[in-house]
Amino acid sequence: MFGWRARIGVIVSPPNTVVEGEFGQMAPEGVSIHAARLGRPEGLAGQLGADVILQTNDDLPRAAKSLNELRLNVVVFAHTAGSMVQGSGYDAKLVAMMESTVGCPAITTAGAVVAALTQAGVKRLALLTPYPDQMTLMEQEFLEKTVPDLKVVSHRSLSVSSGLAIGDLEPVVAYRESQNIDTSQADA
Repeated sequence: MFGWRARIGVIVSPPNTVVEGEFGQMAPEGVSIHAARLGRPEGLAGQLGADVILQTNDDLPRAAKSLNELRLNVVVFAHTAGSMVQGSGYDAKLVAMMESTVGCPAITTAGAVVAALTQAGVKRLALLTPYPDQMTLMEQEFLEKTVPDLKVVSHRSLSVSSGLAIGDLEPVVAYRESQNIDTSQADA
């Protein structure tokens, strides 16, 4: 039987082609992964920007509800920009909505990143994102306002213009680009 140890619900953005595969590869024996995908308003496919993300996030309650019969142990909103798009505190609102809808603990990518940076005691961060500059600056602002005493000391945007294109990036791109960001003042 699948999921005898735990069941994880994952909600992803419409063009995401990576999360389900990664969760499936990382899940230990006895843990099952159950995905729901956000819908996107007609005419917005392929676009990447704060306004498009917010319109797409309007479908989050429906996606969460589609998982509520599965007796999940946790539900994850696996959408980095989608959980940071309205700044500090927005992810907590998303968590509260998912927990009340699905009836189990919930977390967002933003919440997981904040918890990891806080636990590791990171104070000076070099930030690399696949996003356009405007979205990278949005993420920087979110992190600096949310993680205690954090300062982004350098950042680099790959300026990928669509969510589908982000998923098409080979892993070597992240590795190579991480070698090109200024980390001289960073502790992470």
